[in-house]
Amino acid sequence: MKYIIALLAAVCVSSVFAGATHQLSVYVKDNVASGSLTGARNSSDQMQYIGCATVATADSNHGICAARNSAGVSVYCILTQPYQVEQVRSVNSASHIYFRKNERGLCEYIQLSNRSLYIE
Repeated sequence: MKYIIALLAAVCVSSVFAGATHQLSVYVKDNVASGSLTGARNSSDQMQYIGCATVATADSNHGICAARNSAGVSVYCILTQPYQVEQVRSVNSASHIYFRKNERGLCEYIQLSNRSLYIE
């Protein structure tokens, strides 16, 4: 019986969010940035961007995450760890990105969420 209730709850919750969208503007403050790619792309101010890029050579893998908000304030951090480079390779138009840099400019925390919620 409890499995049926759990299944019904999951169906009800998923139908509430069906077709929902949430375009997040780019937020930048000090050493932190967050936002969705779609929110930045569809912003009316033509200033916002957020994203990550990687470079692979025979000797190393590295990359960068960068963002700029509507006021023109920007922040970026450098990816030096293989797991970070691998993580940001999954960034796409359905991505929300949050990153934080340390005092040396290296990415110390990256969070990615790929969800239909972020696609218009």
